[in-house]
Amino acid sequence: MPPKPGASENLVEGIKPHRPTHLFNLTKMKNFIAQTFLTVFALLLVSCSEPKNPGVLVTEGLLDYDFTMVQGAKPETGKPLVIEFWATWCGPCHKLFPHLTQLTEELEGTGIQFVAVTNESFKLTQEFVRVRQLKYPIAVDIQDLYGRALNVSYIPYAVIVNVEGEIVWSGHSGKLSKERIERELMPKKATSS
Repeated sequence: MPPKPGASENLVEGIKPHRPTHLFNLTKMKNFIAQTFLTVFALLLVSCSEPKNPGVLVTEGLLDYDFTMVQGAKPETGKPLVIEFWATWCGPCHKLFPHLTQLTEELEGTGIQFVAVTNESFKLTQEFVRVRQLKYPIAVDIQDLYGRALNVSYIPYAVIVNVEGEIVWSGHSGKLSKERIERELMPKKATSS
């Protein structure tokens, strides 16, 4: 039988050309990456705002807020506090500097304390703060005691601590607002049964 016009003469009759497997694997890989990304994103959304262990600062003996202050006053025990975790190398943290400056200005006079904490060296942090002209309280926790106790797995990350030292909210620092902080610190009304 003569070969069909346009067909290769090397094809054996009855055998179909093989589909390249690398195309199939590439599609499979793209689907896997998309599913993984969506799963991680969903887990981050669920984990935001629900503290895993509200009493961890009390149980770990960390309520004395033993930070090394780069600038600003050391937080006082028994007062509400927002702790924001960041780093000098973190691009998303840099984008939040204006937001955090505005937030600390809004919190002034409310009795709610604020401190941004990094686990980097004091000198590096001090120079970075000077160059960037950051105005809010900044501290160093070189041993990362607070980050580890609070299971901080990404930055920028923040926690809101009530007067009893309990974590009442945790999540991405970009979600902080004066309204959210005040709402989370309001005493919860008991429900009657």
